[in-house]
Amino acid sequence: MAAVLLSACVPHSQDAQLDGQFQDQRRSAAQAGERLEAETERRRQAERELAALQQAAAACRSQITTLANRNAAAEDKNLQLAAQVTGMQLEIEKRNAVIQLQNRVIRLLDDTKETIKTSLKEQLADKNIRLEDLDGRPKMIFMDKILFKPGSTEIQDEGRRLLLRIAETLSRQQEALIVIEGHSDSLPMAPAAREKFPSNWELSTARAGAVARFLVETAGLDPQRLAATGFSHYRPAAPNDTADGRRQNRRVEIFLDPLQ
Repeated sequence: MAAVLLSACVPHSQDAQLDGQFQDQRRSAAQAGERLEAETERRRQAERELAALQQAAAACRSQITTLANRNAAAEDKNLQLAAQVTGMQLEIEKRNAVIQLQNRVIRLLDDTKETIKTSLKEQLADKNIRLEDLDGRPKMIFMDKILFKPGSTEIQDEGRRLLLRIAETLSRQQEALIVIEGHSDSLPMAPAAREKFPSNWELSTARAGAVARFLVETAGLDPQRLAATGFSHYRPAAPNDTADGRRQNRRVEIFLDPLQ
């Protein structure tokens, strides 16, 4: 009887032991599952954080590119502004130099006017020469008879003496261009002079050229400072319908023009 009871108790004890082991394994498996799920969640969280960091890094790179482009544009603008400032400074210096030159020329022209008034006092009184003001510049007007015979381009002795006297003053005006203009009345050329001068165009131009040539070859002025041209009767100083008006129109004008 005792042996039977003993044999019945042994399997029951083994079942209890196995059941305990199974429960332990279930708890271990449950714990492992919880740890796995926790690790999986941490991995997902890490992936989300990594994605966010990558997105932030991309945004930073984009911002850096934008700032770099803005900086390059700002540098270009600075270079343009610097070039403009340099150009403006050069322009200001150039204008100041021109103003200084103009002021110096104005003083010289004022001196020239006074010198001409003094040296040509007699001729001015006889009205063979007139001195006028052309925008602040002295303009000498020679009646043709004091320089030339009718229909001629050969300068007379008195005219040569006057031009030599004026050349002394003009030679000191190194910063001014000497402009010589020939003018005539509206009457047709005389038959004797028509072969050489078909019209007043040729005569007025030739007389201006003769004065320029005399000032260069005889008076020694710099030819680069002289300009000569003729206007025929198309720029009259007075009406051509009277003898006095025509006399005023037969003239040679000399004036100074500041060199640029």
